Amino acid sequence: MIEVEKKFKLNDRWIEKIQHEGIFIGREKLYDIYYDTDKWCYTLQNMWLRKRGDFFELKVGVQKKRGLISHYYEITDAANILQAMKLSLSSPLPAALEKHKITPFCSFKTDRRKYRLGEFTIVIDTASLDDIIYSVGEIELLVAHESKIPEADAKIIAILDKEAIDWRTSVPGKLPFFLFHKHPMHYLALVNAQIVEDDMKRFYFN
Repeated sequence: MIEVEKKFKLNDRWIEKIQHEGIFIGREKLYDIYYDTDKWCYTLQNMWLRKRGDFFELKVGVQKKRGLISHYYEITDAANILQAMKLSLSSPLPAALEKHKITPFCSFKTDRRKYRLGEFTIVIDTASLDDIIYSVGEIELLVAHESKIPEADAKIIAILDKEAIDWRTSVPGKLPFFLFHKHPMHYLALVNAQIVEDDMKRFYFN
């Protein structure tokens, strides 16, 4: 499946609408650990390997460079993760990561609330890393094939326009936000590779 998603800044009116009109799916506490080499060879290809609880997941950008709306393949099967990362299938995933020196570079906790609003999934996250707390919203659709991406994009744009939310503005995800504060060299490398938008000044001063 392909996840089509757009992050947005939270505002009271939009949150109130989601809470009143949406169907509350649930609330969960997450702990994510992200992995890469010391040269960031995967994240610089828009490939994001994380361990959430006991399970690994690899998100691979459909496009290598950023866009206003994000599109990611989600891979959860260990053998498929190894294949996508061009690692040998002869070892279990944790052993392969250790062998190739693919190690954690960032981890944080998230308090997540999830809602269903029509065909959309709305996620409201409050994440923490040491003394930094960051809250962000995300609207998502899942599609089975790349040919369905433009239709999903149009649906997300339409609902954000209806709610007067500026979808043209890039809003940082949790990981880029924390990298900006804790690992600025990694963040800058991602900006230079056009994997993330250098939008922190706009985020703070808009």
